[in-house]
Amino acid sequence: MKKKPQSLIKKILLILWVIFALILTIYSIWNLKERYLYSTIKLLIYLWIMGYIATIIGAIFEFRAWSKFFPFFTNTFVKLGRFSPISGISFLTSFISSKAANTLISSSYSEKSLSRHEMFLCACCNSYAAYFSHALRIAPAFIGITGLVGVYYYLSILGPGLLFTIVFILINFLLTKRQELKNFSNSSKLTQTEDKLKNKVLSWQDTLKRANKRGLNLIKRILIVSTPLYFYSSYLASAGVFKQWTNSMPEMFQSIVSPEILTILVSRLGGLTAAGNVGAGLLANGNITALGFLQALIIGNIITNPIRTFRRNLPTALSIFPQLNGLYLVLLLQFLRLIASIIILYFIINLNK
Repeated sequence: MKKKPQSLIKKILLILWVIFALILTIYSIWNLKERYLYSTIKLLIYLWIMGYIATIIGAIFEFRAWSKFFPFFTNTFVKLGRFSPISGISFLTSFISSKAANTLISSSYSEKSLSRHEMFLCACCNSYAAYFSHALRIAPAFIGITGLVGVYYYLSILGPGLLFTIVFILINFLLTKRQELKNFSNSSKLTQTEDKLKNKVLSWQDTLKRANKRGLNLIKRILIVSTPLYFYSSYLASAGVFKQWTNSMPEMFQSIVSPEILTILVSRLGGLTAAGNVGAGLLANGNITALGFLQALIIGNIITNPIRTFRRNLPTALSIFPQLNGLYLVLLLQFLRLIASIIILYFIINLNK
């Protein structure tokens, strides 16, 4: 009964957004110059098709293939970092559910079968494994829409994550003595977990059904969220609004947050796909460079990551890990992501000058 008011509010907000988006789209189309209108519609159709095809490919990879590689990563993780088998099970589970994975190592720590430093370092590794798994679901569609910019974007966020994970594994290797591992009897559980994940590979019929559903959901989101914003950004570009904003903006801010970058940042509130669609349109029309587009996506990460972290991740971490370990974990990971994003942004801004 408690969920009904929330679902009703969501439906009302969705209806209000659809009405607003419809008005915005009609206004933009009505005022768009004919040359901009045709190029906008043409590019939108291309984005719909490429987004759908890329989503299908990504879903097939997820439902049919990627779980086969889990045992290799898990065994390598356990051996290289001198992690216990229970940490290996947790790391393997984090590709499916980070909550379940972290609950596993937290319980082991409470039972004194896992050291505090291993619990903490394994949780750090789980965080990036979960993010990598999530990225693989979204990346094909996003890259299909944004092209090479999308590839560079994911390299810029997954690359530092991989580097940090290697550092966490190395630290655990240095802190863990070989003698601490010989009394563990959970290696059979690791094999059982791997077998369960292998058995979760869907049939081709179910895979194609779910892939098609995911692709149609993407098109639905693009139509509802991205399309109105894209038409409006095209209208602003054709009306010369970006040029006026640039001329009125101090020079020191023009290279960091130009009007085009600001437009992508606003569309980022509608999600990464919405920002990708708007940015791809600006890039195709020559209103922004590829580096400027990438810069906008990184700035969007810097802004949205802390909000998402403290709204979702912090309450979950505090409820799973004992004492203040959850708080320390969230603050450390957020700090590392922030530093990595700022460094990447610095290089992009200098390249874009």
